[in-house]
Amino acid sequence: MKKLITLQIQQRLLVIIGYSAFVFLLILPFKVLASPLPDVIRTGGPSKPHEAKIAVLVSQNVYAGKPFTVTNEKGDTVFSGTLKEANNPIPWNYAATADFSSLTTPGRYTLQSQKLRSEPWVIDENAGNDLIPILLGLFHANRDGYEPSFQHKPAHLHDATVKGGRYDNKKFDLTGGWMDAGDQRHFTDTAAYAAIMLQIAAKLDLTHADELNNEADVGIRWLLKTHPLPDLFIGQIGDWRDSERGFRDPAEDDQSALPGIGYRFAYPSGLSGMMGKVAAALALAAERNTGKERANLLAQAQQWYQQGKENHSDEQLPGHYYDNLTWHDDMSLAAVMLWRVTGNDQYQRDAYTYLDDDNDYHYTFSNPSIGLLSAADLCGTTGHEATTDIKVRELACGILRTAAQEVISTATMENAPWGTPGRMTWGQLGDNGGHGAIIALAKRVNLISDAAVAVRARDWLLGLNPWGNSFIVGYGVNPPTTPYHWASVFGESLPKGAVVGGPASITELTKVKVTVPKKGQFDSDRAIYCKKADYYVTSEPSLVYNANSILLIASLKSLK
Repeated sequence: MKKLITLQIQQRLLVIIGYSAFVFLLILPFKVLASPLPDVIRTGGPSKPHEAKIAVLVSQNVYAGKPFTVTNEKGDTVFSGTLKEANNPIPWNYAATADFSSLTTPGRYTLQSQKLRSEPWVIDENAGNDLIPILLGLFHANRDGYEPSFQHKPAHLHDATVKGGRYDNKKFDLTGGWMDAGDQRHFTDTAAYAAIMLQIAAKLDLTHADELNNEADVGIRWLLKTHPLPDLFIGQIGDWRDSERGFRDPAEDDQSALPGIGYRFAYPSGLSGMMGKVAAALALAAERNTGKERANLLAQAQQWYQQGKENHSDEQLPGHYYDNLTWHDDMSLAAVMLWRVTGNDQYQRDAYTYLDDDNDYHYTFSNPSIGLLSAADLCGTTGHEATTDIKVRELACGILRTAAQEVISTATMENAPWGTPGRMTWGQLGDNGGHGAIIALAKRVNLISDAAVAVRARDWLLGLNPWGNSFIVGYGVNPPTTPYHWASVFGESLPKGAVVGGPASITELTKVKVTVPKKGQFDSDRAIYCKKADYYVTSEPSLVYNANSILLIASLKSLK
């Protein structure tokens, strides 16, 4: 009997062992597929000799406190240091930074710690000089009407018929300008914003000033058309039908019989924020022109400004595209630029009042909020001399200093170890460029001690990020190849030079009610990035993202 029981126990054990082995063999392939994240050193650059150079090492094991070396192309060690512990390593377990900013000799360098080796980091006196022409690529592609585009033939030549209001069903020539983003609509607000940023960048980067101003003029010519009658101001051309039709060659639209496509609608707007931006853009253009052209630009700027003052309006556009619930900041910038071009001190007093009243700076450069540019200009950091009015200058410089401190805090606390000053929200790369520019502009007048975070904003854009990806279509390491943009009908990696939206947190993606992509290898709840066109939050380019990135590059170039 005992032998029988023993035999039964042995049989059961064999069954259990056999089943366990089967389960182990079944799971093993999945364990292999779900291998841990690789230890890696992410590098930035190219960098100018005087700029910050901070690599990030992310790993599954501790490296902080261990040595690292920097070697040149000959294999000679030219720098050595100790890795510094950094916060927020997710999705890795640990993070450390390698700061070798004191290495200033031009060359091509590799970082190493134990068996880990990085991709090369280039130090070059001319680093970044090619970026502005590259970033202007989106503007060239998105030109419309008869404005020459390398991406398509003349398009939307029937623009546009007014929809709503006193002039409903009236047709005006509203051709030209830029398409706004990955779709083909036009927005007066974003066109004015982009024209402002390009013209300010031209004051900071004299090498590319002509290119920047020439491209800004594409927007200026169109903005002049958007006020065809004394009481008519156009805010938008095209509507939801554009997105519903999907990607296509813009030149095909004029032959379409579909309502709102072959003959698009123009929507009037009384939005004061939009009017402030247009007035500022036109005043900047007037400043660099002469004779009748200057007089016309100035007169138009003053009309937009006066209408914005009278309207006090935050009425939104159809479809709530680019909701702008603040307007004092935009009007302050318009007043500053009108003061610059006319010398009329009443405009400076208006600018001070708007700045002093406005609690909605949000310490950012973005489409809804541009008041910081007003403060920067009055503080003397955008190519103009600082105002001699002490009260105005103290307010303006104080606002800019506080803004720079806020975005540095975002970079060093919330976004460690990567150092991007952009929030992980829809349009992160727009934030990254705008916030980086704030820091560089503040450093130009020594409101802060250094501009390292501005440099790291550029490095983030070019690939020093968890994914090791450039966020510029067709440029840099592992760039986007399938952005959410109509140019995809002509092939991949178009339009070259477009800055995509970039990563966003899952919380933000859920908030805007979009489909959250499946996490990739380097994604986390804090930052998820998908290159596919299906996910427009992370993959769609826009004029604003490129304009802010251009201002960042120009601001950095102006630092010595």
